[in-house]
Amino acid sequence: MTEENKDVEVVGKEDDIDTIRPEGTKFNVGIIGNNSTTDTLKYAFSKPRNRIYHADGIDMKIEDVLESNPQIIFICVDTKLTDEGVVDAVELEDATLRSLQNTQSGIVIKTSLPVALVERICARNARVVYAPDMPSETNTVEEKINVGFHIFGGAPKSTTAVQEIYYRFSLISVSQSAHLSPTEAAFVEMSISGFMIMKKVFWNQLYDVVTAFGGDYHSVATHIGSDRRVGHWGLRVPNIDGGRGEDNEAANASLKGLIKAEDRLTLLAEVDKINETYLNREKV
Repeated sequence: MTEENKDVEVVGKEDDIDTIRPEGTKFNVGIIGNNSTTDTLKYAFSKPRNRIYHADGIDMKIEDVLESNPQIIFICVDTKLTDEGVVDAVELEDATLRSLQNTQSGIVIKTSLPVALVERICARNARVVYAPDMPSETNTVEEKINVGFHIFGGAPKSTTAVQEIYYRFSLISVSQSAHLSPTEAAFVEMSISGFMIMKKVFWNQLYDVVTAFGGDYHSVATHIGSDRRVGHWGLRVPNIDGGRGEDNEAANASLKGLIKAEDRLTLLAEVDKINETYLNREKV
């Protein structure tokens, strides 16, 4: 356990995650939740040598997953945002606690969480790794499975084991990875979302300026994006559906979580306000 987490009460058997699969046996994968992330994981681990236990709350309950004692459990339970702007993760915390108490499985949190919740949930045990989905343009399985860049937050041996499990037992593309503390991983994920939205807001404001004087925005933007320090991502304005601003719900939720966690990020706070203004415009 790290120095910063030494006073946190440990829950369950505290061992690093391992990737051992006895020869001739199935690699058991538990999945808790019911959303696009669980769909991606079910497809990714559909190799013949794997056995998947999916607690979708309908055909299989969380108890069924825990009884199977899989080598790894992915927790993808959705959180809720209260009227006060607080993230309610009671169901996710309960699933994590029960998994730690009743299994020896490695636990991977796939749901994006605010920093305070990451520190509380992932400090409980070295078996817990925080590996949220990176922002993607769509929620299709094909795009999510090919993101390539992954962040793993937790005990070094455990984060390495999760990456190895991706390599050996799944179809998930891992071209680049970062192994960090859970808190660092949270800041990486939220900051990428924040930068994405900041860039999208810039392109939208530039669109307004260039079209106001009768210029060809897309020609101007394409040449600006040709500078490798800028890039072309996000320059399509308006969006395909006719809307404006960055409408990725996961990215917007991550940005709001980052602003709430650190009030010194005043630039991103303004970006969030401007993006909300664009999102509330009528589609063209």
